[in-house]
Amino acid sequence: PSPLSFDRAVLPDWAAHALDTLNLPTLPKWSVLVPAAFWRVMYNVGLGGLLRAQSKTAWLTRAVAAIMRPANKGSLADWWVIGGVRNTLGLRADEPLPPAEFAAWVVARQWVNVVLPNDVVAFACAALRYIDLQYECATSLWAAAGLPQAVCDSIYYAGYVVGVGLIYASVLSKVHSHRVIGEYAWHWGDFFFLVERETELKFDGIYEIAPHPMYSAGYGWTYGAALISRSWTVMAMALAAHLLQLVFLAVVETPHIEKLYGGSGGNGGGKQGDQVKYTDANIMLLHNFDPFRAGDWSLVIAVTLMVALGIAVSQPDPDASGRPMVSNQALVAGAIILRVVTVAITGAVLWAQDRTQFWTRHFEHDQPGSQPGSRLPAVSHDEAKRVGFEEWRRLQNVLQVVPSVAFFIAAAREWALPSREELLHPQFWSLHGIAAMLIILSLWAFSSSYSESGDYAWFYGDFFVPPPNDATVLTYDGAYRFLNHPDVVLGYLGYYGVAIACRSWPLAAAALVTHGVHVVLLNAVELPHSRKLYAKAMRADAALSRHIKQGARRARAALAARLRLYE
Repeated sequence: PSPLSFDRAVLPDWAAHALDTLNLPTLPKWSVLVPAAFWRVMYNVGLGGLLRAQSKTAWLTRAVAAIMRPANKGSLADWWVIGGVRNTLGLRADEPLPPAEFAAWVVARQWVNVVLPNDVVAFACAALRYIDLQYECATSLWAAAGLPQAVCDSIYYAGYVVGVGLIYASVLSKVHSHRVIGEYAWHWGDFFFLVERETELKFDGIYEIAPHPMYSAGYGWTYGAALISRSWTVMAMALAAHLLQLVFLAVVETPHIEKLYGGSGGNGGGKQGDQVKYTDANIMLLHNFDPFRAGDWSLVIAVTLMVALGIAVSQPDPDASGRPMVSNQALVAGAIILRVVTVAITGAVLWAQDRTQFWTRHFEHDQPGSQPGSRLPAVSHDEAKRVGFEEWRRLQNVLQVVPSVAFFIAAAREWALPSREELLHPQFWSLHGIAAMLIILSLWAFSSSYSESGDYAWFYGDFFVPPPNDATVLTYDGAYRFLNHPDVVLGYLGYYGVAIACRSWPLAAAALVTHGVHVVLLNAVELPHSRKLYAKAMRADAALSRHIKQGARRARAALAARLRLYE
């Protein structure tokens, strides 16, 4: 067989992983991490570089086409590459070769079939090598949090159950992913050629309930292995592998998908549709900042003053034995109060505007040039709605930014510079890896929600300027494809991530309050308004919720049928 046929070469490598795991050769424990790191780099950097170059220049296709020329027949490259293609496809020497695009895909698949299995096996062997079956509640993370023995024990055994569940769900998601997209897409076939039936993205089965399930739910098995092994080292490995895979997705796959299919998987709609166009508002200081807008500079000045005040109150108080002038707990409490007050203002204004239109009516009669006692509006009714919405956007942006800045000022005080011992401990990197994953998920939810809805829906535009009569059909693309309210459900997970990175229970409480008040705002103000305005256009359940309910109904029916057998 041709040297390009690597399938049998994988088996000796797996045997070497097994020997290292069993510690038959006397090697340090960390030695098993080397092959795991090597194969992960081969996946994300090696295959990633190959696919990115193929997407941009079709370099592998051109290289294989050059080798297939008659002038290269009998050369080492012909024997190595073209012989491997014939061997893989079962072609005799007298049978014609496939097109260069297909042959290049076959070559790439050979590398994929080596790298991916070795990556999985190397990680699994590392998890087995680091497994820790010894347990003492007194030395656990939960005991440090002050939890009693019984709770620590329950969490310990629940970890095994959750770990097995994550592995099962991960394997199931990969099986369903392969069933939906097939061999062609599983092995990145559209980097080499397009087939007629694969000219559109699929959102069936598992792809209907999770974005990029192979890279999201599909990596749950690594976290399951970490929970079962009870090792912070394995958890750090799982987080590093997952983060690298997300970089692979962002740098390699997403640009290629956008080039071929015109989007990353469903852009172009919105929570309520960007039906009314306005100039882009400044979001969280950075997004759409315009140095020629006074409102943007006002917000920058306000935030600068908040940061300066945070630094000032952090200075040591000479009369308090060097303690800061304002305690960490006071800063966290201030951030919580600001969050509750600003969300209460938002809810009160929107609730009153929904019922009385008081905000937009104000701009009909209170404009420069209007005559005292005149019954005629200074501006038209439609113009008042537009002006009212513009002013609301400025206020809403302040109400969003100020409590967030207060939270991060408190987080800066809570975060402590790690010691050398902490930097060398995998627990430190695991906690910060978990924090990074939550922050990334939060940023994705917010950015996807905003890109789908635009300023009009992001700033509750339909409370002020109702959409046209023909624009009341809701679309569910991007993050809305999977969840009805991704900005609320997932958008605030980043606050929990910051609390984990700071290892601060007060910040965790602030994150919980932040999340909770926005859930209350959604259910008490936004949803009743949306039901009134869009009526039957709103879907009852998102894809994820619908599949969970369907699974629960099937499980309940199966259980009832089994119970009837024993009656």
